[in-house]
Amino acid sequence: MDYVEVAFRVHPAHPGRDLLADALGEIGFESFVEEGEEHLLAYILASDFDEDRLNKLDFLQEAWLETSWSHKIIAGQNWNAAWESQFEPIAIDTRCRVRASFHPNDGAFDHDLVVDPKMAFGTGHHATTFQMLEQLLELDVDGKTVLDMGCGTGVLAILAAQRGATEVVAIDIDAWAYENTLENVARNLNRELVVLQGDVGHLGKRSFNVILANINKNVILSDLSSYAQHLAPNGDLLMSGFYEEDAQDLIQLAGPLGLQVVRQGVRNRWALLHLKKN
Repeated sequence: MDYVEVAFRVHPAHPGRDLLADALGEIGFESFVEEGEEHLLAYILASDFDEDRLNKLDFLQEAWLETSWSHKIIAGQNWNAAWESQFEPIAIDTRCRVRASFHPNDGAFDHDLVVDPKMAFGTGHHATTFQMLEQLLELDVDGKTVLDMGCGTGVLAILAAQRGATEVVAIDIDAWAYENTLENVARNLNRELVVLQGDVGHLGKRSFNVILANINKNVILSDLSSYAQHLAPNGDLLMSGFYEEDAQDLIQLAGPLGLQVVRQGVRNRWALLHLKKN
């Protein structure tokens, strides 16, 4: 099968690239790779590519967003090689490695996670996911309940389960993320997780010891009170998906909800917040 690679320049990159990827996913694009500060590569089957539909995509007409793009065909016999050349395993010292199924296993790591993404986000390559994995490795989740909100590929939920969490719920509003999480759970675990498609409204009255939210700032601002409601006393909330200059807005909102800052992290301008419930 032939694919089309569409190379976008997006300004501002945040939140432009993430929102653009969401919009492209709705019209059939399967995978994405971030390049440099403002560039995004998007891939779609050549048979599904519609240049006119792309030009008319509502999101590309947003007044605050500047975009330009070009495209090229990648012949089917070159697709796997092109994708694999862009997808290198990532490692957090010897504690955790995230790889695709075409990479060989490496017994040197405590956790060797196999993630074949429908989209490239959630593989650990992005600074937000890397920080979330890194901080999750510092938490004691053994015997605890964990919620992965906006699970993407499910990589955070899978790591939590491998580290001994007794119940893990992974939820995402996007169908591709729901399906991809189910696939990746099957690749990594000999037990099922609870995987849901939807938003915080699907959680009912459940309570969790740990909540992971690697989503964009606007979603977190909207849902932070719900996270606080579903977080057990003395529970931990890890959040990323926003720039360091946006962290203060979230901290100010968190205080009145009984959430106190334990740690702040930054990687390539992307921030992480570790909050604890009183």
